[in-house]
Amino acid sequence: MSGASPQTLFDFLEDEMSNAEEKAAFHLRLRAHGIQDLAVLRTLELVPRALFLPHRFADLAQKDVALPIGCGQTITEPSTVGRVMEAFELAKHHCVLEIGLGSGYTAAIFAQLAGEVMSLERFQSLATEARTRLDQMGIDNVEVVWGDGLALPAGIGLFDRIFVEGRLDELPDIFLNHLAENGILIFARSDPKMPARPRMIKIWKRGGELQESLIITCRMQPLLHGLAQAL
Repeated sequence: MSGASPQTLFDFLEDEMSNAEEKAAFHLRLRAHGIQDLAVLRTLELVPRALFLPHRFADLAQKDVALPIGCGQTITEPSTVGRVMEAFELAKHHCVLEIGLGSGYTAAIFAQLAGEVMSLERFQSLATEARTRLDQMGIDNVEVVWGDGLALPAGIGLFDRIFVEGRLDELPDIFLNHLAENGILIFARSDPKMPARPRMIKIWKRGGELQESLIITCRMQPLLHGLAQAL
């Protein structure tokens, strides 16, 4: 510290104050969207969203907006991620399946709140880059799979929580077939009345019966079949 000039020290303190103000504003925005779970709020604060964004968007990391990440895909806004995490009621013994890894941001959140996570991504470049980011964070409980999210690998078993991070007209049976008893599945269903605002739906499997409820309206891209060979 003794080697720092007064100007350098001033800049450091100013940056720290600015960061603290940004974090406080970020926290308040999440609460304003109805997120109350302290573990979810804390995890959203701790996972560095900037790491999962192209460098040119790093200064927008704590804004509550969806942003481009490449391959025509986007990273979901933090408030939507928070509402989903809260609806999942995650615990450390839960095994999670995520369809649509993207940049790896949501998988990193799952990794802190749940146990084992398997995440599928149809774009090979996104899957590779996400794995690198997760490794940089020291996250070792996420299995990244380059694969078609609508054609799950054979023998993967059942999952306590399934998040389909994409818009569907109807939910394929393949996901329900891999949902464990007392499991929760969340996906975005297209709404013909509001095509630009699909509904985030929570399905809870209890006693062999399925209970459905609405979480929020959202913005989600359609979930596509197959692997993206070019990317």
